[in-house]
Amino acid sequence: MQVNYRYPTAMRITSVPSLALLLTVCSASIVAAQRPKTQPRPLSPFSLEDIELQVRTSTPADRLLEAAGRRCISFEMNDAALSRLRAIGASSILIDGLLLPR
Repeated sequence: MQVNYRYPTAMRITSVPSLALLLTVCSASIVAAQRPKTQPRPLSPFSLEDIELQVRTSTPADRLLEAAGRRCISFEMNDAALSRLRAIGASSILIDGLLLPR
């Protein structure tokens, strides 16, 4: 490629490989500009197993309740769920927070 000094913004293409490179770069940028922007997938609600895993890994109750408030839970807080959470040592703050309707 040679730069034309009379017109500094114009370039004279002197070889086929230079032309191919220029066309490749231009077409790639056009394709990238036309590609639809994808939305991030929403996070799925917490299952009882997810909550149990977080309790076992010592995630603080406040942090877990905040995350559950954003993502929701996919289970009903019935007697079976309560007994499972108590059996693994969930704090009363966590259990009370999950019982409250949001």
